[in-house]
Amino acid sequence: AGTVALAAQSEQIPFDSDRWERGSSTVVENLGRTSLRGGATLKDVAFSDGVVEVDVAMDGRRCFPGVGFRLEAPGQAEYVYLRPHRSGEPTALQYTPLFNGLDAWQLYHGPGFTAAAEIPHDRWVHLRLEVKGTQARLFLDGKPEPALVVNDLKRGATAGTLGLIGPPGGQVHFSNFAFTTGENALVSKEEAVPL
Repeated sequence: AGTVALAAQSEQIPFDSDRWERGSSTVVENLGRTSLRGGATLKDVAFSDGVVEVDVAMDGRRCFPGVGFRLEAPGQAEYVYLRPHRSGEPTALQYTPLFNGLDAWQLYHGPGFTAAAEIPHDRWVHLRLEVKGTQARLFLDGKPEPALVVNDLKRGATAGTLGLIGPPGGQVHFSNFAFTTGENALVSKEEAVPL
């Protein structure tokens, strides 16, 4: 008779869970929180449309922490990341696809691929990544307007797992990771720009 819409549910996954492939990354205390130092990939998620939220703390050294999404296979993914050492510059935030293990950040720059942003150091900064079809928006530090809007995800509307990218040397820590799948997960705030 009618279609029933299922409510989107947020799933939080602690970093000590065996659902993560952590490699050389470690679970440590940082700035008063249990956190992941380095990067990790979820083993069992099929993410296409939805929201990824995580807090990140950076010390300002050169690194490229971010969220990998729609990871179909090793080296096949979408990647949105911060450049804390370039805070305030036009390339402080960046999107790049990964094809066959190679990122293409040199090819994809300017509006829709890079954005200027002030990236705080030595405190927790909230990231909210919204993904729908071939579009993505990155919200930074709880601000209502997206800091980076990607209107053309170069790998298309695919599905795959999720990951956090960061070096294991202590330049970046992640905390409070959660994700929600499905279109119903997307923000409905009046002040947000619709996808």
